[in-house]
Amino acid sequence: MKKRTIQAFLSFMLVNVALSTFASDWHYGIRASIFWIGERAAWIGAHFSPPGTMSSWDPHWRDNYGGIDHPIQRIGYFPARFAPTENPFYVALPFNDTSSANRELSRRFVPVAWSKRNGSKCFGRWIEIRASETGKRCFAQWMDVGPWTTDDASYVFGHSRPKAPYGIDVSPAVRDFLGIHSGDRVDWRFADEQNLPFGPWIQAKEEAIIFQAIKRKIH
Repeated sequence: MKKRTIQAFLSFMLVNVALSTFASDWHYGIRASIFWIGERAAWIGAHFSPPGTMSSWDPHWRDNYGGIDHPIQRIGYFPARFAPTENPFYVALPFNDTSSANRELSRRFVPVAWSKRNGSKCFGRWIEIRASETGKRCFAQWMDVGPWTTDDASYVFGHSRPKAPYGIDVSPAVRDFLGIHSGDRVDWRFADEQNLPFGPWIQAKEEAIIFQAIKRKIH
């Protein structure tokens, strides 16, 4: 019994050390583009940007958020016309773990210890983002897949550079907090979700939960 307890403790420590190391790996100098929930589909050069009414993991993303997260008509970090029922601090990264085409990549790269949310181990995962030029940082949730590619596991979970010219999409709230523009460079890494520092990303998430409850009660 004692031997099993020691083995279990060592296994626990190894898993946590691995996760801590994984979470501390930075991706440096990644070009960011701005996207938002509800944006129209568009061609950007040879690349097609799908409509923002849905995400790769949420077919009703715009409706669940409460409307279009307009990039200009804003009050603080929120859209001006409604109170969002999801966190306005969100990003997209170019890997979809629920795609059948990515099954083997998911098995190789996505941490085993991550639990599923909405059928995905990646959906809702927190990341830390830092403006490369100023060092200002914020935290946001991984809510969609992109930009431009959906299978770049060696970049998202490893140390490769992005396949596409841009390696992360950030929301208007992230843009405004960091003071960046489309094309600017950021650094990012996966965050320790149990120890997120307090900031508007936490406040917005908490308010969104309250607004969700009110919405459900009304309807």
